[in-house]
Amino acid sequence: MGVNGLAALVFGRLFDRYGNSGAHVRHCGVPAGAAAGVSGRIGGCHWRVACWAVGLGAQDGCLRPGIAQVVSMNKRGGAFGAFNAIYGVAWFLGSAAMGLLYDHAVVALVVFGVAAQAAAAAMFFRLRKPLAAARTAP
Repeated sequence: MGVNGLAALVFGRLFDRYGNSGAHVRHCGVPAGAAAGVSGRIGGCHWRVACWAVGLGAQDGCLRPGIAQVVSMNKRGGAFGAFNAIYGVAWFLGSAAMGLLYDHAVVALVVFGVAAQAAAAAMFFRLRKPLAAARTAP
């Protein structure tokens, strides 16, 4: 929780200063934790937990404020509801897939985790300009 809180402060500051484009740093270190978490070493597990906490802190400091910037005040409740519903379903499906992979092939689990993070990073980079345009639109 401490790492999560500190990360939220750091990424919130980055978001305030640079918008979403400055907050894309969050995608750099989190995939590295996927391999460390299954290394069997206690240090690797600590690194994985820290990466997880940084990812959650980045979400708290960047994603939610980003939604608030691009959605009008009278539609924010629905936007946050849709975001949380999609996020929850995706989290469940990803966790179920990772649980199955963990039972069968740990290497496949790591590859899946890194690939999912890479896909998310690519999507955020691709959406950077449309989100910036939506933020500045009247």
